[in-house]
Amino acid sequence: SKSEMTGRGQVKVLKDQFKELPDKIKGMDIETFNDHVRGINTSLAAFGHQLPNDDLVQYLLAAYKHSDDHHFNEHFKKKEVKWLKGEIDIEFKELLQDGQAEYSSRKYDKESPWGALSTEQQEIIALSAKVDVLKREMAKKKGNATTGNKEKTQNVPNGREKDAWKFNNIINGKSYKAGDKISKNGKEYWWCPHHHDDGMWCRHKPATCTKNPNRSNEHNSPASSPPNCNNNDVANAATEYEDTTEDVEGLLGNFIIESDDDLE
Repeated sequence: SKSEMTGRGQVKVLKDQFKELPDKIKGMDIETFNDHVRGINTSLAAFGHQLPNDDLVQYLLAAYKHSDDHHFNEHFKKKEVKWLKGEIDIEFKELLQDGQAEYSSRKYDKESPWGALSTEQQEIIALSAKVDVLKREMAKKKGNATTGNKEKTQNVPNGREKDAWKFNNIINGKSYKAGDKISKNGKEYWWCPHHHDDGMWCRHKPATCTKNPNRSNEHNSPASSPPNCNNNDVANAATEYEDTTEDVEGLLGNFIIESDDDLE
């Protein structure tokens, strides 16, 4: 009949609620939880059904291991092991009473009240917090490094992307200053602050750069006076010419002669 079908459906729902007890107990105090369990059992009996004692004990022990209190859970884990080994017998009603007694004991424990974290849990939380701090610091450092590299890349003149390295004084994580020297494919380059906005790797020293306002008079002598030129003047003029030529070639875009120059 329709009433029998409805009754069977209700019985199934009530039995399923016993299986859901491990999730139900979370966030509840044991007094309220035990009342909930008794209510399910009473409703089931109203339909003429009663679960075997061992089934009720099994469902209740499974729930008691998932409360909000570590010590409470451990107490019933040990009890379950003894029960499964056959060392002790447990009655459903007595187990409810045991749960209430254990809860009352934990509830009024001043040193470690109900819901207090275990030592292991506290250590895990502290360690997780340290890991989070380290991750944020590493992300911040990485972000700063990336930003710094982008700023240097943005200073590269149009048409000079191929030799963009010449406009960046940071190489392999090392920062170079004015006058510092590097070698590249047998050539020496100095970081000259007198080129472009932030400087450039050039084939001459900053002190001999024609764009240096403090350049000595010896290097500022007119090119039309060959007799006053010495070997240093010739060398400086050659490197200045090479740097200027590279700048002009960069402005020609697609007409740049391809070079395989890479940093050593």
